[in-house]
Formats: sequence, structure tokens, C-alpha cells
Amino acid sequence: MSLWKLEALRLWRTRRIVALAAIFIILGLGIPVLTHELPSLLKNSSGGVTIIAPPPTAATALHDFTSNASQIGTLVLVIVAAAGLALDANPALAAFYRSRTRSPLRLLLPRVIAVAVAGSICFAAGVICCWYQTDVLFGPLGVNALAAGFSLETTWIAFCVALTAFWAGLVRGVLPVAGMTIGSLLVVGFTGNIHPVARWLPTAMPASLDAFIGASHPGAPWRAVVVTVAAALCLLAIAGWRLQHRID
Repeated sequence: MSLWKLEALRLWRTRRIVALAAIFIILGLGIPVLTHELPSLLKNSSGGVTIIAPPPTAATALHDFTSNASQIGTLVLVIVAAAGLALDANPALAAFYRSRTRSPLRLLLPRVIAVAVAGSICFAAGVICCWYQTDVLFGPLGVNALAAGFSLETTWIAFCVALTAFWAGLVRGVLPVAGMTIGSLLVVGFTGNIHPVARWLPTAMPASLDAFIGASHPGAPWRAVVVTVAAALCLLAIAGWRLQHRID
């Protein structure tokens, strides 16, 4: 059995892909409904206090889905990636794998690509659910705009998996890898609040899904795309070097 097939089966048999799919599908089905019903909920629970809120639109529902998916979905993605990429979390299993190959890339790449592809597929399922619900409740969204935004969102998913692989090469254990990855993403997110550098950071990617909706969309964040791709490749290279060092 090839390592590629092994990693695909591992995602399925451990039900990690089920966790990924569930969170994105639940958000995709639920957020548009919540956005549509939010004015009524606020009106009925205001206790006599007048709350003025803009009427919900399809763009609002998509924005709410994107915001929640980029936070909750990224958290689940990192945990799933850490569970697969923390090679030294189980010393006996790590010794077994490394006795079969001397190349760190043969251990690393199948796991990285399997998680990144699984995350992208599950996110696509959530986007399709959100698109359907939004179309029923508010009206149609531009399919071309959604496709363009989705392609950029997958860049963020790949970056998160590469960052997890980087920490898997530095620390041992699933929880330490997940914790350090989430901490690093928080640091990147806080740095994104600095306006001059925000357009260069990978944090511009999670907002891409709804950025193309509307006539005055800002366009693709090409600076952030270049930086994100370059950073992901560098992180994977360092992770491979660290794994090689441990093997030696």
C-alpha cells in the first residue's frame, strides 16, 4: 500500500475528515439561517429596547459564514493536521515509519497533501451549503466570485497545514504542535491589524470568499498570495530538514 493511500485511509478510518466536514457543513447550513432570522431574534429579545440593525443580505450571510469558518474551521483543521503530522507523538510508530524510509519527504508530503486536500474538500462542501441556503433565503450569489474566493481560501488552508508541519518538526506531541500552531496564527492575526503590512500577510486569505461579492470588490490580494505561498514552501522545507535531522 502506498503512503498516499495510507494517509487517505487514515483520515477516513480515524473519522478526522468527518470532523472537518461536519464543522464546515454545519456552518454552511446554519449561518445563513441565523443571519436571516437575527433581526427577529433581536426584536423579540430586546426587552423593550430599540435595536437598529441593517437588513440582512446575501453578502452579509456569506461574510458571517466566512468569519466563522476562518476561526472555528481553522481551529479544527489545525487539530486534525497536528494529529497526522506529529510523527514523534508515538515513539513506537515513529520508529516503525522511519525504519521503512530514510527520506523525510516520503513521511511528510503525503500527510501534508492529504490534510490540505481534505480540508479544501470539506471547506468546499461548506461553501456549497452556504451558497444553497443563501440562494433560498436571500437571493443568488455570483458563482464566479465564489469560485475565485474559494481558490484563495485554499491557499490559507495549505498555509495552516504547512505551519502545523513546521511545528511538528520542532516539538513533539499532538497538543504541543496544535498549541504552537494556533499561537502562531494568533500572532499573525494580531500583526494583521497593522494596516501597512496587512495586505502582505496570509491573514488576507480568509476574507477572500466574500471579498469578490459586490461591484466594488477590492480584487485579489496578490501580495498576500505570493507571501503565503512562499511562506508555506519555506515552512515545509524547514519541517523536512528537521525530520531529516531527527532521523540522523
